[in-house]
Parts: sequence; C-alpha cells; structure tokens
Amino acid sequence: MANQNDYSIILLLRGEIDEFVAARICIAEIEQSISDWNDYWFPTNRGYLQQLKDLNKDMTKWPQSLHWNWDSKLRRVDQTKHLESYSIICEGKTQALSNCRHN
Repeated sequence: MANQNDYSIILLLRGEIDEFVAARICIAEIEQSISDWNDYWFPTNRGYLQQLKDLNKDMTKWPQSLHWNWDSKLRRVDQTKHLESYSIICEGKTQALSNCRHN
C-alpha cells in the first residue's frame, strides 16, 4: 500500500502552447480532488453534456466519464481497504483521477 506522501513527478503537455509542465501523480487528496471536481470539472462536463444534447449527438458516442460522480466514488474508495484513488495534480489543481485495487 502506498504512503500518502509518496508521489512521482510527471510531465504534462499543455496543448494550446505546446509546452511541458510539471505535475505530480499521488494518492488522491480526497478533499482537494472533490473540491476541484465540484468547482471546475463538474461545471465543465455539464456544459459539454448540454452541447451534446443540443446537437442531438448519439448517446452511445458520449464519453463514459460524463456521468461519473467523483465525490461519491472517492468517498467510497477512501472507506475501502482494498481500493486506492490516485490523482494527477498540476499547478495546484486536480487534472485526473483513477481508482485501482491493490493486494
């Protein structure tokens, strides 16, 4: 099982200006991840979902993650001994989340 203070530095490509920025991948900091999800990613996803609806896009082609509730997922994983959540944090904001099983 990983330690909360363990992390690795990775590089992300900032596409609009084609430069690399440093980020860290680590055990998810639950409260920060939930706050970032609620304040930034959820509204962005909700807007994207509305665009798809307005354009009558086939629902089978929508990104699967649009309906995920990360608040619920992270809290459930945090209470489970055999699962862990990881995040990628760049410039102080959660950029990605993943849950995985460990032995």
